[in-house]
Amino acid sequence: MGSAQPLVSVMLVTYNHAQYIAEAIRSVLDQTCADLELVIVDDGSTDATPDVIASFQDPRIVSIRQPNQGPSAATNRALAAARGRFVATMSGDDVCCPDRLRQQLARYGQGPRRLLFSAVDFIDEESKPLSGSHYAARLFDVAPLTRAQILERFFFHGNFINSVTCFTERDVFLQEPPYDPLLYQLQDYDMWIRMVKKYALSFQSEITVHYRIRAGGMNLSAPTPGHLVRYSNEFYLILRRFFDGMPPDLFREAFAAHLRRPTCGSLEEIACEQALLYLASHAPLSCLIGIERLRDLLENPDTAAVLERLYAFTCASFVELLQHVDVRGVLARPQTTLYVDTGAGFSEQEAHRQLIDYAASQFCVTFDLSDTQTVRGLRWDPVELRFCRVRLDNIRCQDRTGKETLIEPMEAVSNGYRHPDGYHDFETLDPIFLLPVQGEMATVTICGTWDVEGYTASILGVGTRLEEKNRQLQWCWEQLRVLPSLRRWGTTALLAVRSACSWVRQKYPSGGGRRP
Repeated sequence: MGSAQPLVSVMLVTYNHAQYIAEAIRSVLDQTCADLELVIVDDGSTDATPDVIASFQDPRIVSIRQPNQGPSAATNRALAAARGRFVATMSGDDVCCPDRLRQQLARYGQGPRRLLFSAVDFIDEESKPLSGSHYAARLFDVAPLTRAQILERFFFHGNFINSVTCFTERDVFLQEPPYDPLLYQLQDYDMWIRMVKKYALSFQSEITVHYRIRAGGMNLSAPTPGHLVRYSNEFYLILRRFFDGMPPDLFREAFAAHLRRPTCGSLEEIACEQALLYLASHAPLSCLIGIERLRDLLENPDTAAVLERLYAFTCASFVELLQHVDVRGVLARPQTTLYVDTGAGFSEQEAHRQLIDYAASQFCVTFDLSDTQTVRGLRWDPVELRFCRVRLDNIRCQDRTGKETLIEPMEAVSNGYRHPDGYHDFETLDPIFLLPVQGEMATVTICGTWDVEGYTASILGVGTRLEEKNRQLQWCWEQLRVLPSLRRWGTTALLAVRSACSWVRQKYPSGGGRRP
């Protein structure tokens, strides 16, 4: 090591990043701040990642390899091994800017103990800058926000922080519970919710990391039905404990605009307000939590009395509520949504929805923006919680003077795969188009062709067939292994079945790639 205790420990968690890990390692070792150690945790890679790591002989590297346990366990392992006063997070497929650590050290020194995040730019598989406005640019935000504002945004809109840019003192992490090893996809979101209840989260506009956008949606877990269900379940588990440990003053400040009684003082009143806040969210899972909380409050005589006295909410109100909160979407009608950025990012408060017909092959939908402030950007979600294939044929904008402007469909940026014929394939349940529209808009009309139900069935069908094939092959293997009557088949039969299993898993990987 360069010193008895390095100034900064960079924690690099990697899984099957053989194509990118060398560039990631070099970007850390070549930092303008040299007083560092690089703690690499290989979370059970099955490709050449371990060999690439072993090819580096720099004494500042601490290399750890463990059986695959998921990104939370890998990050916890890196934290346990880190020795620096400061820590910086990183993924094995991203690239640090040469002066990342110097910049973040300088910026951190200008304020109190906190967590510091930064802006990123985007590179492709070949480490070339992505041209134009990439959809992910709208997902990450570095605008300055108070702790209360961050909590409100987390609750109503989810995570907006790029976790690979995190920089803080190591003790900030060590004094708090570790990353939840049972969370695989939303572990960072869970950590930032817990952290902001005690520390400020600050943001710098300087770019410190080149964030890689990998082909085929490999930045996230593969869009199998199981992975998508797990994402929803993790969100539900995190949301259930969202208010745990939140100081009352911070709660009142964060949600003042949403509270029935902004001056709620007693713990009973705060519990009632939190239950009602869950119901105020647009997320069905949040509404389900609200129903669960209200039921618990009504079963307690003390809180039931508060509900009735201060909120006019009784058992009869609860029974009536159950008829109107459709947590399973039984009565939900298909919708398409246009989000408007008027300066504070995209939010539910500035969302415009229209009913649509998924079964039709063509669509043409008009959004009325006449009551909206000046438009800085538009995000169109063609469908909600569906896979889809979409081609934009016509985008027309009319400003408030009546002037009409045509937007070239090729100028729209999506988080899907764009084919040469103009179709975008979305193997994600959150399909997004970013439209280059600004100004005083009156209406926006989007027309094109899509396949929603058929494309969704094709995606889910492939996953189902592969899972069934794997189950069949696994059954054959178990029978050959345990049935005495089949033992006479010997080594040849066993190797044949093992080869078949291996071929299926290689040709149709069930797990896909992932970012740790």
